[in-house]
This record gives sequence, structure tokens and C-alpha cells, in this order.
Amino acid sequence: LFGIEMSTRKRRKEMKRFLALLLVVFAAVSLTSCLGSKKEYAHDGVFTAIETSINYDGAPQVSWVKVTIEKGKVVSYYIDERQSTTTDGVFAWNAKTKKELGDEYNMKPASPIGKEWHEQAAAIEAKWLADGVDSVTFDDDGYINNMPAEATMVGTTYNRLAKAALANAKAGVVTAFEIGTNYDNTPQLSWVNVTVEKGKVVSYYIDERQSTKTDGVFAWNAKTKKELGDEYNMKPASPIGKEWHEQAAAIEAKWLADGVDSVTFDDDGYINNMPAEATMVGTTYNRLAKAAKALVK
Repeated sequence: LFGIEMSTRKRRKEMKRFLALLLVVFAAVSLTSCLGSKKEYAHDGVFTAIETSINYDGAPQVSWVKVTIEKGKVVSYYIDERQSTTTDGVFAWNAKTKKELGDEYNMKPASPIGKEWHEQAAAIEAKWLADGVDSVTFDDDGYINNMPAEATMVGTTYNRLAKAALANAKAGVVTAFEIGTNYDNTPQLSWVNVTVEKGKVVSYYIDERQSTKTDGVFAWNAKTKKELGDEYNMKPASPIGKEWHEQAAAIEAKWLADGVDSVTFDDDGYINNMPAEATMVGTTYNRLAKAAKALVK
């Protein structure tokens, strides 16, 4: 009986050791699995980088690249650009972007490889997706030099924007923008950034870049409204004595505290429920804030 009891105790100890070892192995496998499945990007959505510039003919233009993230991975890139014209001194943004124009853009006759702009853009997007943004290389003049059959156009702007869009994706910053004109019919670009952390909005950022026209020549302002700060000089015209950046900051804070719909407007688009903080026209910013929030999951 004593021998049987000792044998039973031994088996119990061995079983405990086995179960302990099994638990360690299970924990290690689980940890490895978690690390192996870690998402490259914390949030799914569409992340954008934008840039203003002047085309070779002196016309203002806006370029952008969007990157779409699904299940923590990049699944697509999208390049586009909106150009403009000036007819009899009157500025106007083109109704269609380069992508929307398709073959109507009519770059093919001037292309050394007989490819339209949208075809070359699609080839760049595909190469980025397959091999990474740095896989596209350029000569000293900015022309693509390693895709001889697919794309040879100038592309440094697009590569720069793709990298910026990826950085925004990692930072959880989504952007909605709108290309328009100011009251004096000079071009401007408005946007709202929404930053998300662990699935929640942690900040809003409103900004706008305006432009000037001097002797018929357009130029984008070096600083945005936010960057100008008090130099924007809206305070003297403000009924509440607040500068543009101060009112923008008040709107951002109210959105964060109470939601985008908490800011209301009169029939002319002026904010009417923040009498001490913001009374400027703000419907564009509210529209963009809603659009940006819809871009992230």
C-alpha cells in the first residue's frame, strides 16, 4: 500500500509539472501569435496628404495622395491633382481632376511612352503597393527613371505625398479638404485634420491656405491662416475682437467637448451659438470635420 501511495504521489507531481509546462508553452504561443499579428497601422481608413503649387504655366494647382488601410495594412494608393485656368483675367478651378479627365487630359501625344496621365498614375500606385513607395526612383529633373514601359512623368511630388500620407496613417490623422476660392476669387485650400487614438477622436485641426494675385501672377501664401496667427489681422473686423486662429481653436475645442453638430449657424453661415468665442463663417469647417471623421474606422 505504501508503494502504491508513493507511486500515486509521483504521478501527481509529474502531472502538475506537465500541466505547468503546457501552460508556459501555451502562453509563449499566444504571445508569439499576438506579436506576429500586430497591425502595422492602428486604424483603418483613408489617409491623405495634400500640397499646393503653381503649374508650369503659372496656374495654381493642388495635388494629393490618399492611402487606404484595411485590417492594419495598406491596400491601395490614389494619386490626383486639380488644376486651374485663367480666362480674361478670371480665375477658375477645373471642373474635373486629372484622374476624372481620363483620356481627355490628352497627355498621351506628348508622352515618350504613349501613356496618358491616369495610366501612368495607376502604374505608380500599383508599384507602390507591390514594392513600397521607395521603389519608384527619379532622375535629377524629377522624372521617373525605373519604369520605362509604365511611367516616365515627373513624380517626385507624388512620392513625397505618399510618404506623408503613410505618416498620417501611422499617426492616426485623417484629412478632409476642399479646393475653392476666396471672396476676391483667388484660390484657397481649406482642410480639417482629425486625430484618432485607440478608436477615439483626440483632436481637431482647422486650417486654410490662401493666395494672392499681383499683376496677374498668382502665388500661394507662404503661411497658412493658423501659421500667420495674429498676423492674419482679422481682429479689427471681428465683432467679438477675436483673431481667426483664436476662433478656430474655440471651434476645435467645442467639437471635441460636445461633437461637431454642437456648433450651429445662421442662414448666412455665421456661427450663432458661441457669442464670446467664435462668430465667423464656419459651415465649410463643420462639413470638413464630418467628412474627415467618416474616413477613419
